[in-house]
Amino acid sequence: MPKKGSVIELDMVRQSIGRHNDGEMQGQGPVQYAEQFRADNTAVRDTIRQNKPGRRVMSGIATPSAPAVERTLSILELLSVTRSGLTLPELSRRLGLPKSSTYCLLVTLERRGYLLRNNRTHRYLFGLKLFSLANMALSGIELRENAANFLHPLMRRSRLTVHMAIIENHEAVLIEKVEPPGLVRLATWVGKRMELHSSAVGKCLLAYLPDGEFLRLVRERGLTRSNENTIISVRKLKQQMIQIRQAGYAVEDEEGEIGCRCVGAPVFDHSGRAIAAISVAGTTAQITSDEFSYFGPLVRQTASDISQALGFIPPADAASRQAWDGKAFPVTVGSAY
Repeated sequence: MPKKGSVIELDMVRQSIGRHNDGEMQGQGPVQYAEQFRADNTAVRDTIRQNKPGRRVMSGIATPSAPAVERTLSILELLSVTRSGLTLPELSRRLGLPKSSTYCLLVTLERRGYLLRNNRTHRYLFGLKLFSLANMALSGIELRENAANFLHPLMRRSRLTVHMAIIENHEAVLIEKVEPPGLVRLATWVGKRMELHSSAVGKCLLAYLPDGEFLRLVRERGLTRSNENTIISVRKLKQQMIQIRQAGYAVEDEEGEIGCRCVGAPVFDHSGRAIAAISVAGTTAQITSDEFSYFGPLVRQTASDISQALGFIPPADAASRQAWDGKAFPVTVGSAY
């Protein structure tokens, strides 16, 4: 038997007590209530018995689910099959949950943007946050599938860590990472968020935003200084955006983190929109400033190959290329910043 007060024992006891204190058994008769209470206590004892020392138990069985998370997911799943949404009483009744507990979960989901409440009908509906997460997941899957055959060869040719990122909520989010063999490991991971103005992938995504959207994003997000190399002037940043569009790739020279450099290039979809960016990243010893001119075209070509796999057709001539290039970000620096 595990000693009294173990994590498993306490978790099970808390769940049993929580069921009674939360009102889940309100309305039951004395006999049914007593029977359920005994069943809960039996479940606690059985779990403790099964997890005694020396017995190997699968993690899915030994670790109980979090009741609050279960209830939250049940709310979302129930709303997913309704067209006009549901009210608090309807959700509480259909899920068999107390109104007070249901209300707290709904308020939390609403505050975080996952649900919206119609003030006229009092019905809860899916919020934009859910759609944003879904779109991000779908985009990430498609991009990773199309890019996989190109990112690994880039890693082998450059012998550097390769990243792919998309823009989400004013940040660059890594959706893929391919590491070369060796002892050097960068502190990055799939899902990591980075500032747009101080990362190579972020700069590529910024450079192809419409001018108005670029300025709005900068005003709302600001230009956080990570170190003395970070660009914090909007005017200087816009000038660099123009250079990125002209060269077809971006350079990050210890602007996000001292001792690290990156070279990135944008990835376009069939409509010509920059939906992602890729980069090679390494230490200052792995990427010297003299090698930017080598890695830049290498990354740019890989990004172009991925773009064409997504259906992007590059402009055929210089005039068309200039016209297409100017649609997203005018080659002017007339700003009050």
